Amino acid sequence: MALEIRVDPSSIREAVAAAGPGDVFLLDPGVYTRPLLLKRIRGRADAPVILRGQPGVVLDGGQSFESFNPIAVELSRDLVEDGAYPGVYPIADQGFVRIIDCEWLRLENLTFRGCWPTAIAILSSRNVALTGHDIVGGSFAIHASGRSTAGLDIGHCTWMQDPSPDRRLWRELGWERVHRASPVLDSDARAYDGDFFRAIAIAGDVSIHDNVIENAFNAIHLYNVSLERPDPELNNNVRIFRNRFRYIRDNAIEPEYGAYNWWIHHNSFFNVHKWLSLELRRSGQFYIFGNTGWFDEQPGPPNDNHRGGAVFKLLAEPEDTGLGHYIFHNSWYLRSGYAKRHRARNLLHFNNAIEYCGPDAPAGAGCTWPKSMFGYSLQAEPSHICDERDRFTISWAELNVRMVGDIVWHPHVPDILHRWHYPVEGWRQERPGFRDPTRGDFRLADGAAARGAAIAQTVPLPDGTEWRIPAGGDVGALQRDALFPAPD
Repeated sequence: MALEIRVDPSSIREAVAAAGPGDVFLLDPGVYTRPLLLKRIRGRADAPVILRGQPGVVLDGGQSFESFNPIAVELSRDLVEDGAYPGVYPIADQGFVRIIDCEWLRLENLTFRGCWPTAIAILSSRNVALTGHDIVGGSFAIHASGRSTAGLDIGHCTWMQDPSPDRRLWRELGWERVHRASPVLDSDARAYDGDFFRAIAIAGDVSIHDNVIENAFNAIHLYNVSLERPDPELNNNVRIFRNRFRYIRDNAIEPEYGAYNWWIHHNSFFNVHKWLSLELRRSGQFYIFGNTGWFDEQPGPPNDNHRGGAVFKLLAEPEDTGLGHYIFHNSWYLRSGYAKRHRARNLLHFNNAIEYCGPDAPAGAGCTWPKSMFGYSLQAEPSHICDERDRFTISWAELNVRMVGDIVWHPHVPDILHRWHYPVEGWRQERPGFRDPTRGDFRLADGAAARGAAIAQTVPLPDGTEWRIPAGGDVGALQRDALFPAPD
């Protein structure tokens, strides 16, 4: 019979060890300083085991950036000596809360402070929900691993990796101090080299939604097993929606090596270095729509080499899986390149509204007018020879790339892009008509160029049906005052 059980720091471990389906554990207010192991807990779909925090509950790992960073630096140095990439990732599974071999478990409304390297680690578990957590600090907020790990729901959480009031990680720290390959120096800030959600070779079926992730190095980062041989059974069925990414020093969303059936929609990106890092060898069935992005600052100190950023980061040699990638009805206000180098395959890009900042942009915002969209040198003469290390591919026919029906405020649209052998179709060089993109207001003004200008397209869905998008809607993420809707 399901029970409602009150626990405190002295009783929680013994009580949870005997949990059964439907049990609800109410954590009494207090500071919980001992790590919590949740192992082989079995709920049911209709009766999950629930741990619910009440106001005043704090899980305190007792660490700070200053106390943990020397550990991260030393670990990184050891990895370099062993021929591996430096980082904190080998100990990412050392969560203050460790969930091992559990099913149908739900954690609600917990506050985490000082939990380095990781607040919550999920290992070989299924159907785990994390909701309403407030996490400050840590290399990782949530880590997941194990081929059987699937059915994760992570929603309504907040993570602030760097709580400094002056946003030190975003504004002051050089990128290389956190993530360069070598050398590893005592002055490095390796403890920040982590993510809100880091997954290592999990099956998938993950929903990450309604979270606020800010003042962090990376946000959402899922690895397959390897770049050379990604496993098609891993990293699949991921939905990332209604999240707010703010002041992200490196990447906001980054699937690695291989991934299928990802839905990225209705997110907002504000002051993010690289928004969508899709360095994928094998992938398909990506749907990216209804997102907005803007900026008012450039990251890092003035002499940093990683301040430029991009919307899309791509791989040099993606394989042809025959499956599509669809990017449509997004609204972007940009200062950086769009896709600066390498390749995409089976890409359909349409009905996006893009406005580049001009000479009237605020001082210090990093606007260079005109900033090239696809990474080529503005001084060089166009050529059919395309070094894809320096600019986005022009081999669109070979790779099945189409960009059609977008409204792009940029001086190279469309004539200079055509001169450089980018066969964009129906691109219009007009301001989309955003009300105030510098403040993230992407609603369209009356009479805007993007109003009613959308073209019709048909998007294949994973279940074999089609998503028919009619002509006559608004170009961009907003349809009147609502975001472009997902299919039923």
